Amino acid sequence: WTVMAGGLRNQVDLAFDADGEMFTWDADMEWDVGLPWYRPTRVNHIVSGGDYGWRWGTAKWPPYYQDSLPANLETGLGSPTGLVFGTGCQFPHPYQQALFMADWQHGRILAVTLKPEGASYSAEDHLFAEGGPLNVCDMTFGPDGALYFITGGRRSQSGLYRVRYRGPAEPAATPSAEELAADKSASQSRQLRHQLEKYHTAVDVAAVDALWPHLGSEDRWLRSAARVGLENQPLDQWTHRIGAERDPLRRATAMLAWMRVATAADGLIILQEWCRSSLPTTDDALLTCLRVASIALARETPVTNDLRSSLLERIIEVDASKSTTVRREIAELLIALSANDALDRVLSWLAKSSSQEDQIHYVHAVIRYEGKWTLPQRRQVLTWFQEARSLTGGHLFPAVLGQMHNDFVATLSEAERTELAMQLTAFTEPLPAAETVPTRPVVQRWTLADIAPHLNRAASHRNWDSAQQA
Repeated sequence: WTVMAGGLRNQVDLAFDADGEMFTWDADMEWDVGLPWYRPTRVNHIVSGGDYGWRWGTAKWPPYYQDSLPANLETGLGSPTGLVFGTGCQFPHPYQQALFMADWQHGRILAVTLKPEGASYSAEDHLFAEGGPLNVCDMTFGPDGALYFITGGRRSQSGLYRVRYRGPAEPAATPSAEELAADKSASQSRQLRHQLEKYHTAVDVAAVDALWPHLGSEDRWLRSAARVGLENQPLDQWTHRIGAERDPLRRATAMLAWMRVATAADGLIILQEWCRSSLPTTDDALLTCLRVASIALARETPVTNDLRSSLLERIIEVDASKSTTVRREIAELLIALSANDALDRVLSWLAKSSSQEDQIHYVHAVIRYEGKWTLPQRRQVLTWFQEARSLTGGHLFPAVLGQMHNDFVATLSEAERTELAMQLTAFTEPLPAAETVPTRPVVQRWTLADIAPHLNRAASHRNWDSAQQA
């Protein structure tokens, strides 16, 4: 057997579209809701060499890591089970290209419309069927073109159901010239991706020349296919090109490929190359460069004082106001390198952030800071912990918050514990009781007899817009 792709949590089923492209619907970890590493249920286009970022606990990869691939569609909470494409079914034409997805937990079937976009797809979903209960386990289309699905599980009553279309046959809509052109362009991009993917398993002297231009592609799926292919080629055939490369995204992606397959000695050389010029300003190239540095530090690449200074010089040049994702990565690097102003920077972002996920990310980072703390900085973090007890999240949320607090307290000196004793004690005290809202008075206890005389009015003067708003 061969590993084709990875980084998935619990993909119960797979489905192939009419072009042979593979899709799955990966499960979330609902206990992580409210934490920065929570990932909703997600539709993934599965391609050769794809890493979709699932890791245990806090180690999950965010979607902006440039050596992973993003979800085509996020669908919130759910329990994905069966998948099937409507290819050849007897439903109206749009459903014949839809991906049908069974959600066991919420008793529903979703229909997903996939639109070719570059070398992958964009996607939208809508509710196709639901019931209470309707714990759908699996489904398929029968020879009659109807959808058959089965329910059951956890000692519930199992059942077999059929969904068929009884309306008139509907011809497919005639695509516009723009739609035809877009489909043709996307088809060519997918064909190109498949051509690049052959180098994922083949070593070829022509590979580097074929792959190199696409390391700078604006299409993330082509860029990923090229990078994975490059990683499979001998290092002595391509690493020397990086120093002369002037395209920021192509250079960054090549460095990422090298770092992912590098030896410990190579890691030091890559970081030195990383410091040779200012970091790029475009998001994809910048995030790729930051990812290179984070991998190097995670692998404990030996960093001299001079190299540390050079790394910090480049990182500090970055405009951290660009985006939350950039700030998150810079925070991690500043902490890992024990920058003198790391706490000032990250704690200022913490104070300004309105997102609990961002706040938790910053606190999770500063807990690992090994430099010097001031008492006001310690107080700020303890105050955040006290206020964070009112935040809400999944089943693991309180335990994660408590463990983070314990980890932070473990870094305090005896003198700091004495000085901060009141705040440390406050964290373990019960939260104040929520303000009670007085019960609304009963106006009238309505019965069917009260309503029955008015039911005939429901059929007239209907306003669907008002009903939908209600």
